[in-house]
Amino acid sequence: MINTVNVGGNSTVSGNVRLDSPTVVFSDNGYLYMNASVSGYAANYGLAKAGVGYMYLSASNSYGGLTQVQGGWLYVENPLALGGTNSGTVVASGASLVLDGNVCVTNEALTLNGLGAGSGWGALDVESGIHTWVGPVTNNANSTLDAWNSGSELHINGRSVALAVWSCSVIARRWLTLL
Repeated sequence: MINTVNVGGNSTVSGNVRLDSPTVVFSDNGYLYMNASVSGYAANYGLAKAGVGYMYLSASNSYGGLTQVQGGWLYVENPLALGGTNSGTVVASGASLVLDGNVCVTNEALTLNGLGAGSGWGALDVESGIHTWVGPVTNNANSTLDAWNSGSELHINGRSVALAVWSCSVIARRWLTLL
């Protein structure tokens, strides 16, 4: 069962949110600020971001299912914003996972499936600050990585990063390090 929450315009959610089905899709065409802490009714319940808008996860979240970025931009503003690390995060072609504000995500598997959400955006993109992704990274397509603003850095340290099979475009206007 999939539940979809359609959000139009600009919205802010505060407090606590509990996912009530295996996948809850937040579809937006504006700005959705999820300041709430998100948990799952069951350990495998996950969150999906769809639509052409922007969604910001700023709290520490504890849901344990898969995080999917199906369209638009999903901003991660907290190291624990993507919930538990058992299921990982998948970014579709035409979508962007954006790290913003000195975020270090650890032990989270990441799968990239193509280009970012818009021209000049990476499938994995960083805005202001120094960001680190520590965990296995899989590139299933010619994916883009981007460190955008002055002073922005993206460091990827994944035991499973296979550089020999990577076919990706790097739009590194600043620092990009693969370890």
